[in-house]
Amino acid sequence: MSADLFSTPEHEMFRDTVRKFVEEEMAPRAREFDRMGRFDKSLYRRMGDLGMLGLRYDPRWGGAGLDWTFTAVMFEELVRCDNAGVVMGISVHTDMATPSLHEFGSDDLKERYRQGRVGDVEVKTSAGDIEMSWITGDVEAQTGNGRIDLAHVEGQLAVKSDWGSIEIRDVNGTVEAKGERGSIFASFAGEPAGVLETSRGTVRVVFPADAGVEIEAISRRGSVEIAPDLSVPGDQSGSRVSGPINGGGRSLRLYTGRGTVRVGPR
Repeated sequence: MSADLFSTPEHEMFRDTVRKFVEEEMAPRAREFDRMGRFDKSLYRRMGDLGMLGLRYDPRWGGAGLDWTFTAVMFEELVRCDNAGVVMGISVHTDMATPSLHEFGSDDLKERYRQGRVGDVEVKTSAGDIEMSWITGDVEAQTGNGRIDLAHVEGQLAVKSDWGSIEIRDVNGTVEAKGERGSIFASFAGEPAGVLETSRGTVRVVFPADAGVEIEAISRRGSVEIAPDLSVPGDQSGSRVSGPINGGGRSLRLYTGRGTVRVGPR
């Protein structure tokens, strides 16, 4: 589509914003998304911050109140990301899933989704994946043969996957995560606390560099790696590290029966 069809200063400013985002944050990760088998969902939040979501929706509900020409501009630029599946996934969100909520949802329903999930959540499945984000409340999630992917949670987490991986991003609360044959990753927004353990797989934890924690990290058949700027005082073996970081704080226990435990700053 010819760019001069949408050549107002507002269109050009929006085009520049989308293109910069695609070139700097999407295209360099195109093959990474292929390997992951999914899009990095934290980028949806980034797109929202840049004004790329809710283009045609009422500003009352956080939309931009624009028209279809801005949608066309956005997708003209998104196709530069070198990953057709990612573009399709974004279009499902912007032009298949959310339009029905905007068109037919009650004011109460729109307000609930605008604010994110509020309240405790419990999800259990025998074999499926569990994916949730933007939750204020405690979360209990369990799957037998799937992965667990949680992001942006304010509350306590209790999660278990027998055969899949567990990934927790931007959590502010205590985490109890247990796996049998899968890796565990947790990114804490504040001071870390909880127990993360798996029988076989990597356990990786990151948190703010200045956060205090009392850590115990053990690998029964593997190694423990602590980033140099998060050093723990005292003599430590290659498979077990325990003691205070940054003067100590709440308790954080990390364990793998076979694999590596890695701890570093965000």
